[in-house]
Amino acid sequence: MSKQFIGSVGMIRRDGEERDEWLALWHDGRNAYHFPEAHKLEGESFRDSLIREIAWTTGLNPRKDFLTSSVPRLHHEEINGSSENETVIVVEFFLVELFGKTCRSTLLALEDQKKLTWVTSLQVKQGQATDGRSICSQQRELLRKADILVPERGE
Repeated sequence: MSKQFIGSVGMIRRDGEERDEWLALWHDGRNAYHFPEAHKLEGESFRDSLIREIAWTTGLNPRKDFLTSSVPRLHHEEINGSSENETVIVVEFFLVELFGKTCRSTLLALEDQKKLTWVTSLQVKQGQATDGRSICSQQRELLRKADILVPERGE
């Protein structure tokens, strides 16, 4: 049986005190934080699928709260496994920038509910957020293969 993921991942960045931090959302089913991701629907672009998913999972308005890069930072494809147990992954990574006052209050409310956190590149590599909860191992492996996260200063 073949499995596949065709979609996009959003790297939502904010400037931390000494390094970039990335928004990670809590996923009950995975019991881990993950970066916003979207399965691409038929007739939908990779970018549009991600914008839809970020708006739905965070409550942010794509016209007022965030800006998604017009082109992906990276396009990654891989096929793993045997023909009867094949996994196909086609993913595009987009950089997302936050702006606006309502954006901050919406994200603070989610953070207070323990539904999101901000993680550094080092925390992603180590697989654990500041609160001790895990970061999705599948996404971490994909980020490692794609070499998408820039090392932090002093790393």
